[in-house]
Amino acid sequence: MPFFAELVDEPPEQPTAQVHYDHPDDRPMHWVPGEAGIGVVVGRAEHTVVHVAFQEAYPRGAALEILALLHPDGPELDHMRLHHEHRNGGMRMGLLLPDGRRAESYSGWHPAHVREPHPEPDFHLVQRGSGGGGLSFEWSAWLWPLPPAGPATLYFRWDDRGIGETATPVDLTPVVEAAASAYELWPLPPVPEHPGDGEFGWFAYSPLSGQPRFTAAAPDSASGDAADAGDEDG
Repeated sequence: MPFFAELVDEPPEQPTAQVHYDHPDDRPMHWVPGEAGIGVVVGRAEHTVVHVAFQEAYPRGAALEILALLHPDGPELDHMRLHHEHRNGGMRMGLLLPDGRRAESYSGWHPAHVREPHPEPDFHLVQRGSGGGGLSFEWSAWLWPLPPAGPATLYFRWDDRGIGETATPVDLTPVVEAAASAYELWPLPPVPEHPGDGEFGWFAYSPLSGQPRFTAAAPDSASGDAADAGDEDG
């Protein structure tokens, strides 16, 4: 007599059909990217080195990878603290163009810190995910729209790891050139203006719904990148 009784197979559930849309403010899921392949070290302290690379490029934006490398004798990285609400001491990064336009992002990437939208063509820098452990941690970010070719400056600061504000020049020409080589694989429909319930829920509507969006307008004065009363931390 067998030990196990025969089981009755349940009919498989039919999965709910998903509709995929082309979100204009996110990295396209239906394009092959151009490979920019440029990177710079933006911060260095006794126990920490941070490298930023422009990897994938598209006509509407570019994907960045932020890599933190930790010395084995240094303090460990509190990964959970990095995703805590915006605070002093956390990782901060920004891009400044020669005409004063800028994009700024923080380690406290949280929906509660969404700024009021500014008219285009301001730039936006959003964090899309992270991972790592041990001696290296990596964050991905999305910059949109695609910045113009030519010189720019990456600003970085991470007080918790002993890195004060740095300014690193970067030439974005290879990023723009790489974007021209990206191509579409197949079309996706645009985001509907009034999505129906059940067909297009909140999380489906915006892949960035769980991520904050940071925007920054060009300074009104000629004070450059210095903090003033209009800054988020001012």
